[in-house]
Amino acid sequence: DKVEIANALFIKNMYKKDVKTDFTNTLKDKYQSEVIYDEYKTPKVINDWVKKNTNEMIDGVISKIPNDFMLGLASALAIDVKWQSEFECVVTNKEEFTNLDSTTIDVEIAKGVVIEVSKNAIASVEK
Repeated sequence: DKVEIANALFIKNMYKKDVKTDFTNTLKDKYQSEVIYDEYKTPKVINDWVKKNTNEMIDGVISKIPNDFMLGLASALAIDVKWQSEFECVVTNKEEFTNLDSTTIDVEIAKGVVIEVSKNAIASVEK
């Protein structure tokens, strides 16, 4: 079983001098954040970071970088644990999900389910 948390600040190279070193050091020291500089002409660096830090469960979160991109902040949570109570697929419904680029896809959504995650935490999804 493992739970991994990752944080990153993506800064376009041309804005490197505008971001205070104290700020990036605080992110690194207090939040174990990566600070990644790049030209960000394509989303490859960000998407690769997301894929790596979600144990390849999420492959691509953005399809293009906006022209006015200066910096971005991301957090990833990857959980690979055995459930105390197995999730039953009969309690899901297909619903439309809208991506950031406004395209839509059908996804399985859990509704009205309460699942015990651990002795100290409960995860619930509202109806």
